[in-house]
Amino acid sequence: NEPAQPQGSGGAPVGHTPSDHPPLTHSEWPNNADGYDLVTRIGHGAFATVHKAVVKSGTKASTEVAIKIIELEEFADSSLEEIRRELQMMRMCRHENVIAYHVAFPAKRQMW
Repeated sequence: NEPAQPQGSGGAPVGHTPSDHPPLTHSEWPNNADGYDLVTRIGHGAFATVHKAVVKSGTKASTEVAIKIIELEEFADSSLEEIRRELQMMRMCRHENVIAYHVAFPAKRQMW
């Protein structure tokens, strides 16, 4: 279980497609690792760690977030499809007990 995100919202309600909602713009959430300060590691698994982080700048500056960092080198090319499916599902979910998805991007050999 990953901890709940302290602030923010995102994704689409269950039963709705992402096209029902406007996409997040680059100005809302940084789309590269330089846009976040990692504060502390709050969880880990075999292929990923979760960090508490703070957005550095933009309209979401100072917002606390949880960032899941997946080590892509640990996955076979065929398993990368699983990551893509997880991101699609997270994008569509909205529930008070589910961490909200905002943005995903590659950073070196990682997916943030």
